[in-house]
Amino acid sequence: MSEVIALAQEGRIKHAIKRIRLQDINENLELMGDGDIVGRAVVVYGEGTRQSNQEQVAMAAAR
Repeated sequence: MSEVIALAQEGRIKHAIKRIRLQDINENLELMGDGDIVGRAVVVYGEGTRQSNQEQVAMAAAR
């Protein structure tokens, strides 16, 4: 566990977060079921659906 924490502190652990609008949940549940979503999928409500630059970079690196 200490090795994982050290890697995280060094910024060597990459992660991907996909923000999903509530109205798009069914389509994304199918993608999750098929294994087509890398990382985490988070349902967001309202206007906060835009991905930050850091999230976009993480998504691109994960592919």
